[in-house]
Amino acid sequence: MYSDFIEHILKVCKTLNSCNVEFIIVGGTAAGFHGYNRMTMDPYGLPTSKHDFDFWFNPNYENYFNILKAMKSLGKDVSRLENESSPNPKKSFLKFEFEEFKIDFLPEIKGLNSFADSYSNTIKSIIDTIEFRILSLDDLIKTKETDSRSKDSSDLEAFTQIEKQRFLTSTTIYFMTSKPDCEIFSSRMINAPVAIVYQAFANPLHLKEWWGPEGFTNTIHEFDLQPGGKWRLTMHGPEKGNYENESVFKTVEPNKLITWTRISKPLFDMEVGFQKRSETQTEISFRMIFETADECNKIKGFAAPKNEENFDRLEQELLKMV
Repeated sequence: MYSDFIEHILKVCKTLNSCNVEFIIVGGTAAGFHGYNRMTMDPYGLPTSKHDFDFWFNPNYENYFNILKAMKSLGKDVSRLENESSPNPKKSFLKFEFEEFKIDFLPEIKGLNSFADSYSNTIKSIIDTIEFRILSLDDLIKTKETDSRSKDSSDLEAFTQIEKQRFLTSTTIYFMTSKPDCEIFSSRMINAPVAIVYQAFANPLHLKEWWGPEGFTNTIHEFDLQPGGKWRLTMHGPEKGNYENESVFKTVEPNKLITWTRISKPLFDMEVGFQKRSETQTEISFRMIFETADECNKIKGFAAPKNEENFDRLEQELLKMV
């Protein structure tokens, strides 16, 4: 179910991007990205497995016809809409139904001022290199505050609880894969400012002191922290074994995100995220992404506890830096 959902939303977003459509993901899909998931209901209030995607579009003429172009490329007959003598994008609520999902394009959202205002506050997300914008949690809350339906009241309560628990300051969320069975994810809340936690990785003099599980030491031969730059090191095990590692950096966003691809075995992509949770707290995350679930399962059993040892060592190094 989850993989189908991701496959379908990516298919639609990729098509919209290729046709230069300006859009924001809203509704239940946006809520799910913020951590609140509920079943899609049919007109009779019964749960349905067909995904329902809501998009808020910039209601100008160029964008309106770009939407028609995108839907046409997905196999829909839009000739009636294309031939309208005087379409009004600001009043056009467009619905398209496919075998696997439904799409609603909305020119306005109740409770929000304008597309431009909300677009500037969106969360930019990337899955498998496909970029899209998600309505911010603050704006989601505003949309629910204007409705009195019981469903919206329960949604508002859930969003308010999420807001109390989360302090999302990065405007970009990267998902390097849409296959969760191929991932190993670990994270920890660190009692240190995000800039210092980031420097613990970005500065190889600090990095060599904490990288790897308990008992390991490191010799860093090359560390070129930029997209396309190489990272070569030898990890020295506690029982005298030496392990050569070579990677190529893909993404470097200071205080936010570093990703790389390993070119020595075991092969996988790596994402290290830095999320500022407060002035004195940072959540650091490791995401290891494998080509197949079998390759992931070979390592999953011991990788998670070893990542925890890595976080322990990071905290010890940070005590020296603060």
